[in-house]
Amino acid sequence: MNINSSLFAIVTDEQIRSIIKKVLHTDVVGYELLSGGLFNTTYFVKAADCGDVILRVGPINRHLLLHFEKDMMTAEAIVYRILSEHGVPCSELLAVDTSKTLIDRDFMVVRYQPSVTYKLNRADYSYEPTEVACLYRELGENIAKMHTICGKAFGHVYDVAEGRGHTLWSAFLKAELDQILEYCEPYDIFNAQECSAMRDILERHTPILDAIKEPRLIHADLGPNNLLIHKDRPAFAAFIDADRAMWGDSEFDFAYMEWMYCDELWRGYGRPLATDEASICRRLIYRMIRFACNAYVWEVEYNRHDLMLTTCAEIGRLIEKLK
Repeated sequence: MNINSSLFAIVTDEQIRSIIKKVLHTDVVGYELLSGGLFNTTYFVKAADCGDVILRVGPINRHLLLHFEKDMMTAEAIVYRILSEHGVPCSELLAVDTSKTLIDRDFMVVRYQPSVTYKLNRADYSYEPTEVACLYRELGENIAKMHTICGKAFGHVYDVAEGRGHTLWSAFLKAELDQILEYCEPYDIFNAQECSAMRDILERHTPILDAIKEPRLIHADLGPNNLLIHKDRPAFAAFIDADRAMWGDSEFDFAYMEWMYCDELWRGYGRPLATDEASICRRLIYRMIRFACNAYVWEVEYNRHDLMLTTCAEIGRLIEKLK
């Protein structure tokens, strides 16, 4: 199932029942471990008096976590509150506990949404073409709603909430890259030349990065598995797994999610993807930073050396484009 991950670990029957009893004040009727998760360990739970819920339990081996990963459940709870306040469909948060008193891991309980996820390939849908077009238009509309929400500083949602945001977009990105590269150093993921090249790219492109003046809410992980479709009808249902969210340039969300690009999405979003030189350059920089993060995650957290090598090869190509 999730055996490659150094962060995944099953939760005992006693722990699951204790968690549900404590936060929902009811008993567990049954539960099922859900496959696919590499960071959190996730269960579908039938609760006696609360209906169906999803229990997400945070990672073990927290010493392996990146800086922003240590408070991701708290961040996710903040994001769901903000999205709900602005009428953006998202997970319904029932409880979150980061005290590590009941179990030595963070955990979150959300309402189960009967749903399926978006598909990576449009040919995989069983809906009619007109219904698929509507799905992407609705997705664009909801991404646009999220991107209209502005914050008070640039940075990870939790850091900004704690007063550790940045006044400049470039300052956040430089700090982010520095921290990622610091984590990567003990594992020899990048050599000195590659690190220098990435830092130099951000320095040389500081003016176009700081053309971004408003910190907007970014999901930062708009993969198809984090986008839900109602199970009983082909309509957008919710954003989920918003724990990587940031305040920054809205186009960060489009820098590495080409799977979703289509005319219907842009119509729903309200404008096409910007194609001016500065916007293209910024998206390449965002992709580079995100892939640097992914390289660490694949190598250290998920034990996928093969995917780390593939990711680093893509970073090399990005460095060449941005020189």
